[in-house]
Amino acid sequence: MTDKEIRSDEAAVVQRPSEEALRDSEERYRTMIGNLPGFVYRCQNDRDWTMSFMSDGCRDITGYAPEDFLHNKKLAFNDIIRQDYRERVWLNVQNCVQQKKAFQHEYPIVVASGETDHWVWERGRGIFSDAGQLLYIEGFISDITERKQAEETLQNERLLLRTLIDNIPDSIYSKDLACRKTLANSTEVRYLGVKSEADVLGKDDFDIYPKELAEKFFADDQLVLQTGKPVLNREEYILDEKQQKRWLLSSKLPLRNQEGRIIGLVGIGRDITAHKHAEEEVQRERAFFDQLVETAPEGIAIADTQGRVLRVNAEFVRMFGYGVDEVVGQYLDDLVAPPARWEEAEALTRSTIQGGKNLLETVRRRKDGTLVDVSLIGASILVAGKLEAVYAIYRDITERKRAEEALRESEALYQSLVKVSPLSICRKDL
Repeated sequence: MTDKEIRSDEAAVVQRPSEEALRDSEERYRTMIGNLPGFVYRCQNDRDWTMSFMSDGCRDITGYAPEDFLHNKKLAFNDIIRQDYRERVWLNVQNCVQQKKAFQHEYPIVVASGETDHWVWERGRGIFSDAGQLLYIEGFISDITERKQAEETLQNERLLLRTLIDNIPDSIYSKDLACRKTLANSTEVRYLGVKSEADVLGKDDFDIYPKELAEKFFADDQLVLQTGKPVLNREEYILDEKQQKRWLLSSKLPLRNQEGRIIGLVGIGRDITAHKHAEEEVQRERAFFDQLVETAPEGIAIADTQGRVLRVNAEFVRMFGYGVDEVVGQYLDDLVAPPARWEEAEALTRSTIQGGKNLLETVRRRKDGTLVDVSLIGASILVAGKLEAVYAIYRDITERKRAEEALRESEALYQSLVKVSPLSICRKDL
């Protein structure tokens, strides 16, 4: 065997392992590409994105075979990019190619079935020669349709939640662990007298309210954040843009993440200013009524619809000699009507409970059993047309009755004198 033949055999022996290694390497490369969640490609930098290579994953994502796109055999890749995204994809790639950096974007495609809501994520870069000339573009594309659908669902849920939050008449806000506002609905924004939510985000109560109020709110926040216990239905006030008190029925609840760890709080405030003003008005009216009743020169008793005493004033106590504790809860007629007047008293009570108004002069009995002449008014108390109670007003007319009796006696004496006198007597008005 010649030296040439020997060298040829040695080269063949060396070449066979090299070819096998290359085939093994290519097989591993194809297996790796085939297992990727997407497909790799090589294309020209033209408007069609003319493909020279596409891996088999293209079929799963687009519904087309890779060979359908090679050299635009059946269609160009640009044809399946949804039309409203084609220009922005082109401009993004050109910008990155000029800067010789990788590009990345997301866009919808029209798959073989005609559906237009499939989304892909693409990352690639230009491949350049040693001389700096662009040779082609290589990249990778994966299907992100499920992710985009989940994002859309989440976005719709957030939009729905935000719409609800902003249209609820209560103020709603959230704070982080540093007690800085992270959300404020339209009502909260209006209460704070600012133009938009952005004006309060990132601020704490010390940035918004006077120190005294801020310290109180901060203490409540810390209670919720540190103990996890909510603060519910607490009446408190804030100051609006005109420094007027706005009363709120406030609740604060811990905000937890999926692991149950407290990450902030949520606050809700219902405007009860009108209710508080109404309460204050009722209190003023009640104070006026109490003062009127207690300083009245007549004895006043208020009873329920069964005739049991609910309240008496100081003059009633003086007039009849009972202590307040002795009369409350007792039947009024049993206390002050003498036996001879029971029938009259019961008839008067029935008439008053039925809505009648009664005025008469009669006799009532004191605690010690003595009798007192009184002028009595009995009437019902109606609230929204419904009988709620009755009242009796007693005026002591004993002195007037005595004066009338003295006058009658004086008149009788005068008439007697006139009859027996031998003189002529006449009476003239002055």
